[in-house]
Amino acid sequence: MAGKSFIEVYEAWRDAARAFSVDSIVQTALDVLAVKRQSRHEEVSHAPWLTLLIVKWVCQDQCTSGHRRITVAEFDGLRQALWEFPSHLEMGVRESLPVHLFLRQLIRPQIDFQRPGGMGFVREAALLAAQPANSKLRRLFEARTGLSVENYIDLAWLLYGTVKGSKPIEEWVAVANELYPDALPAFIETISLDLEGLKAFARSLPDAEKKVASELFEFPVLKRYPLLRTTNGALRCWHPVVLQRGLEGLVHAILSEDGQTYMQLFSKLFEKHVVDQAASLPGTFYGEADLREWLGPQSEVPDGLLSVQGINIFVESKSAMFDESVMTLGHAEIFRKRTESLAKAISQARAASGGIRAAARAPSHVRAAAKDFLLVVTNKEVSVGRGDRLATMYPAGALNALPSKSGLLSLERVYFLSIEDFERLVAGCREGGKQIAQVLEECERADSDAESRVFYFEQRLVALPFPKWTDGRGYSLARTLRVRHRYAGELRAIGDVIPDMAAQLHRTGF
Repeated sequence: MAGKSFIEVYEAWRDAARAFSVDSIVQTALDVLAVKRQSRHEEVSHAPWLTLLIVKWVCQDQCTSGHRRITVAEFDGLRQALWEFPSHLEMGVRESLPVHLFLRQLIRPQIDFQRPGGMGFVREAALLAAQPANSKLRRLFEARTGLSVENYIDLAWLLYGTVKGSKPIEEWVAVANELYPDALPAFIETISLDLEGLKAFARSLPDAEKKVASELFEFPVLKRYPLLRTTNGALRCWHPVVLQRGLEGLVHAILSEDGQTYMQLFSKLFEKHVVDQAASLPGTFYGEADLREWLGPQSEVPDGLLSVQGINIFVESKSAMFDESVMTLGHAEIFRKRTESLAKAISQARAASGGIRAAARAPSHVRAAAKDFLLVVTNKEVSVGRGDRLATMYPAGALNALPSKSGLLSLERVYFLSIEDFERLVAGCREGGKQIAQVLEECERADSDAESRVFYFEQRLVALPFPKWTDGRGYSLARTLRVRHRYAGELRAIGDVIPDMAAQLHRTGF
């Protein structure tokens, strides 16, 4: 089969899968995923994303007519065939891929299955909970789900703790039904599907009709509905990590169905959160209005600038869909078009960097800064790293052509951070005794050496002296989450499954 097209290899696999009933494949997938592994490394070696890709593909196939129940050995054969797909494909296009774009594609699912969980699974809901009761976003969420934001947070927290602690879902249902009998049915409807609903969801996806090789590298799309309702009325979780990642983006996924109407509202909310985080750091923070006062009212400028230790740190928030197709793209020009907002952030910051030096109204310490950095904070991990790496993923010269009136903001000093990493960076600097300028200069020095360079900014955060009890994750949510004090007791009741969570709740005044 060497040298065949992806669609040829896929169709051969699909024809083999058609011999079996869809329900037996789905049930076997759940059983395979439920097997406990000894370590995270062992779990990743079993490629759970491929198991879930089998579920997606068989549910999308409208011509499946098999009635025979699949055995575990036969299921393993389908999964092994998926694993071997790349060895059968024509490699010309693959060899022409920019190396970092290929690497980004290849490690996408592995990284998300290895990244530890944190309180970020309620971040989006917490931001909504901090809004007035009559805010458009809150009302939109409640209309879409039939849930108050507070009840959603409570139920998600309890579910996460139950699954994280390997407790039966039935235990969560019993506790949740006692505490939230009116809200529980709507919550279950929001995060789960039965088999027929699963098929309908899979067939509604953009790639349902046209199979593409990048699907082999996607994080499972079933994170939108991390629970399955079985025929006997029970609930089963596809995988703890799928639940974790699903809850992290669930509010965004639900509300984004309203398209640009929602995105405009969410972008403003997300920008305020990022700006508030940056402004909480030691140093002098200047907002967008300040930058426009220096550079002119029509200037396109970043969201803010933090001046600290003779260094300017521009901060720009970018909230977009950044869906799975963006995360697994293997074509440089298409990738550039789908991530134009990232390039725009660099362009704006470079123009501001140069313009400030000639702006008489800008404070003297800002104009005299020895170097500039740019932190582009995205609402989810986009797996880009630094500006110079983004340049290698784009067609040759695409980023270098961006305007630059000064050399003080090089691509090597542009970092792309997920909101989780940005919150953790802020927490580390605020609580760990380091200035953010010092941290960024250390990152710049380490990344200038090929031997110590890293792919993800998160890898730099691990080395920072964060307070152990928070691990830096989710710390910034302490002022926005509305969590009832009774959680301490409830979390103990389901097995103390989130380390030090009860103590953390009391320490932060929840």
